[in-house]
Amino acid sequence: EMEDSEERDAVLRMRHSAEAETGDGDAMGCGSKRPSGGGAQHLRQVRFRQEEQERKEEMLRDKQSVLEHGRHPYGVQPMGNMYASATPSIRPGLGWFGLLGDQAVLDLLEMLDAQQLGLLTCCSRVLYVFCHHDEVWRSLVLRLFGGQFEFKRSWKDTLGYAVRKAQYIPHLPREIAGVYSDLLFQPWLCSSMGICHEWLERSNIPRRSNLSVQEFIDEFEAPNRPVIITDAMSDWPAMHKWTKEALLSKYGEVTFAAGSVDMRLDAFCRYSDAVQEERPLYLFDKNFTTKCPDLAEDYWIPAYFTHDLFSVLGTERPDWRWLIIGPARSGSAFHVDPNQTSAWNAVITGRKKWIMWPPHYHPPGVWPSEDGSTTTSNASITEWFLNWYPQTQTEAVRPLECVQEAGELIFVPRGWWHCVLNLEPCIAVTQNYVSEQNVLQVLDYMRQSPQCVSGVPSHRRPLLLSQFTQALKRDRPGLIERLEAKRDRHKVPAVSLWDNLVPAQELKSGAASSFTFSFGE
Repeated sequence: EMEDSEERDAVLRMRHSAEAETGDGDAMGCGSKRPSGGGAQHLRQVRFRQEEQERKEEMLRDKQSVLEHGRHPYGVQPMGNMYASATPSIRPGLGWFGLLGDQAVLDLLEMLDAQQLGLLTCCSRVLYVFCHHDEVWRSLVLRLFGGQFEFKRSWKDTLGYAVRKAQYIPHLPREIAGVYSDLLFQPWLCSSMGICHEWLERSNIPRRSNLSVQEFIDEFEAPNRPVIITDAMSDWPAMHKWTKEALLSKYGEVTFAAGSVDMRLDAFCRYSDAVQEERPLYLFDKNFTTKCPDLAEDYWIPAYFTHDLFSVLGTERPDWRWLIIGPARSGSAFHVDPNQTSAWNAVITGRKKWIMWPPHYHPPGVWPSEDGSTTTSNASITEWFLNWYPQTQTEAVRPLECVQEAGELIFVPRGWWHCVLNLEPCIAVTQNYVSEQNVLQVLDYMRQSPQCVSGVPSHRRPLLLSQFTQALKRDRPGLIERLEAKRDRHKVPAVSLWDNLVPAQELKSGAASSFTFSFGE
């Protein structure tokens, strides 16, 4: 219900005005009629408003500015602003929804269809803002159309054009005063601000060239340390063949996995060029060499990673290689690569920001489960950089970080936490592998956490350990025993509490111990 009759009348006047100018209610199935007769002046007004909106969107694409774009399009402000503002909160307009937190309200709205959302926008000013939250419409578009959509400025417009085609009139946001919500404000802030210079200043991951295989093993793989190799992919045909234009001309109609949906490459690239949102869709396809066999001929595994022990499983091996394409601000949130494997990531075009922490220390703002099977963090990548990155320089363990340029390959050691932010549109290829340096850890992981094994169907998870062990014994006899013996030789013997308390020379000499208990004075 409305707060009072005055507010009801004001919102109805606003609604009638919006429908008269844009026809938005009809487009979204709210039952209102588009204006008829004398339409020339109306169309000129609509075109003017559209051009004004397009100019604003061009401003939002300035990646180097921070909050230079003015206000949130619906007037939303951070929660903290409420305490210093003369404008009271209109949250009571949520009615019974007001008993819920903002996230719960959005979760409920994501269950509705377009007509129901359109009707709710008529109920109160604050519901008008909540119902136009772009992530609600994104969820609806992906639910209705999967990856078969053409992105149009916003997710609501995307749905409108998909349903009404040329008859759809673009939605024009209206600012509403008195809406304070961090949950609604943060996505707009993260999508409209640029990449902060401070995020790019630190680079402490070593860069190496002319690195021999043995030097790589001794200096980086065996001690489990990351490195950037600058000349590992200079002779790949992919370096000059994998441009966006070339891939589109040859594979534009091929469907790839992008997040939770499958999209044609040409549609995904149009989406990537047009979108500006906090969590863009990310093309991450594990079957690209099956769909496009020619791509497998355009690159090869560098010599450092050719001895991949998972290859003994043949086609039964866990998922291991992916084609990666994404717009600026896309990327991977903090995670540890699956099954204790190591990985390498090669950038063909674009630039990536990497943040890494060693296995014994998880990043601030990230809370892994006890068995490591899940990771809890509600922050997007950009939000993590905004809210948590400044803290990294005061952490007990500071991260390793770098900007990876096109033509560079980065080695990601097993067990390391890492986050990747695409600073500009990127094309890359990545592979996970098992070598003699980490195969025992992989086997231990499968033995101790079979429920966490990934990259294979769930019914194969308990079987993967025995299958991998048997294949290794068949193709590499004696390898496991040799590596286990080597590990035992280097194992540091456990020291008991008593050994720590009693001096070693007393134990050797058999003398009476000088250790005594004392309860003080």
